[in-house]
Amino acid sequence: MKKIVFCDIDGTIVDNLRGLKDITPKTKYAMAELKKDDYIFIASGRSKCMLPEEITKLNPSGYICANGAYAEHEGKVIYERYFAYEQLKELREYAICNNLNYYFESQECIYTNASNNKLHQDFNAAWGLGDIYTSKDYSKDEHINIAMLACHTEEEGEKFFETFSSSFDIRHHHGFPSFDINLIDNNKGDACEKIEDFLNIAYEDAFAFGDGLNDIEMLKVVRYGIAMGNAFKEVKDIAFDITSDVLDDGFYNALVKYGLIKHIS
Repeated sequence: MKKIVFCDIDGTIVDNLRGLKDITPKTKYAMAELKKDDYIFIASGRSKCMLPEEITKLNPSGYICANGAYAEHEGKVIYERYFAYEQLKELREYAICNNLNYYFESQECIYTNASNNKLHQDFNAAWGLGDIYTSKDYSKDEHINIAMLACHTEEEGEKFFETFSSSFDIRHHHGFPSFDINLIDNNKGDACEKIEDFLNIAYEDAFAFGDGLNDIEMLKVVRYGIAMGNAFKEVKDIAFDITSDVLDDGFYNALVKYGLIKHIS
């Protein structure tokens, strides 16, 4: 029976905050080997337009993006959720009134009020996002799957969280006063289950790899939910197994351990 592997990006196969900006040769090998007999899906908090070129060049079986609000298989959209226009309007007005940067993400581009200010430069440098933004207005028909907000200080972030935590699922970015803003009940786990159903994959044949709090639901809906050695404690606590650190090719090492790929020297 075919297996399926869901793999996070940041902190799982790259780690910009700790200097691992490029995918290692062992990870590239692992991805290529998996595709020969099984399915490999990238499962990220990022939207598709934010994925580094070296990720898309891996040509995985499909993508889960925007923390699970969007999922596709071989270019076909199989699941999607997006914000109502009034929700975006409320977030936009709050950001502008408080001199903060908003980022509204479709799968094609990111709409923002940032004009290359210092907050935007710092935010962009922290996550290595490149130049994928537009300052034009989004339309009422635009599918915005996820939003982000960047703050100057943690205090501003706390105020934002208190204001909107009952309306959205807000996830703090590790190491920076910024947030993912998700629709309520939106998570990677739901998208994984939609893909498993679409491809008729059994629970016992599903693997997932992650390190962050937004990976918890994903690791819970598969038989083999594997936390990286550098994962948050909360992720390790619910994981089926814990592999080595992303800096030590933890993704590759676990795939070898479970027999999905062969070891290379």
